[in-house]
Amino acid sequence: MNLSILAAAREMPQADALICEGQRLSFAALALRVRARRAQFAALGLQPLSARPLALVVDGSLTMFECLYLCFELGVPLLPLHPRLTKPEREQLIGASSAQLLIDPSQLEPAAKHARDAEPFPRAPEERSLAFVPSSGSTGRPKLVDLSRRAFLALARADAERVPRQSDDRALLCLPLSHVGGLSVVTRALAARRCTVVFRAGGGGLLASLPELAQSLVAERITLLSLVPAVLARLLREVRSALHRRKREESAAKRAVAAQMHREMSETLTAMLLSCELAMSVPNVPSMAAEKIRAIDNLARELRLRLEIN
Repeated sequence: MNLSILAAAREMPQADALICEGQRLSFAALALRVRARRAQFAALGLQPLSARPLALVVDGSLTMFECLYLCFELGVPLLPLHPRLTKPEREQLIGASSAQLLIDPSQLEPAAKHARDAEPFPRAPEERSLAFVPSSGSTGRPKLVDLSRRAFLALARADAERVPRQSDDRALLCLPLSHVGGLSVVTRALAARRCTVVFRAGGGGLLASLPELAQSLVAERITLLSLVPAVLARLLREVRSALHRRKREESAAKRAVAAQMHREMSETLTAMLLSCELAMSVPNVPSMAAEKIRAIDNLARELRLRLEIN
């Protein structure tokens, strides 16, 4: 088990790896994009297996994921920064971590589509840091927690024992990547070679985006979801409400169809009775034909009576 997008591309090249910003990328396609970013990192002076972290604004964009996976490959630890941090807050975390570089994905140029990177990637030891994650800061300034690659791999192994991988698994990422909860969704999915589906909440946050989140669960056939209890409870209520609305809409549709069928049947029977009446008024109708007309007339009257009763 490892945290390498390149190894995943060799093992399962055509399997879905990431669904983000309307794009569906296989492990092979995502690995190509990650390789293409390496020249940009080198130009910025970022060296493989550097001990000093890279400060990355984790805005959930496809460009950000290319940078994230590239850091995993290079063995460079991350300092994930929430996009809504103020400048002083960013500077405080960057200073505390001694980050060597700040990358805002929204400011990066697109990587060369046909970039070729022949230089081999290093093998990062498990004891190396993978991320410096800020604490909540509820008791003062946020403190940085040094989390090793081994810690994330241990979590992934425990997850694999508890939830064995299925070929159609899709993990929904809706937690902030600036905290261990969001990062662990990505690392567990990568280690298990699962597809990660990125959900980006609107300006009002995740709670304000619950209807869209519920819709994404169904549309993307999500099988794995990580949420804090309060949001999960709200989401379950939203799903129940959606199911009730769907049942009401189905019942209304059934009633409308039944009423339409009733009207059409009534009109058809009325037309049959008129046709029978006209046919029987014709002189010299053969007795056999007359019997058939009377039988049809009786049947039509019986059916119309049943419709009126119902």
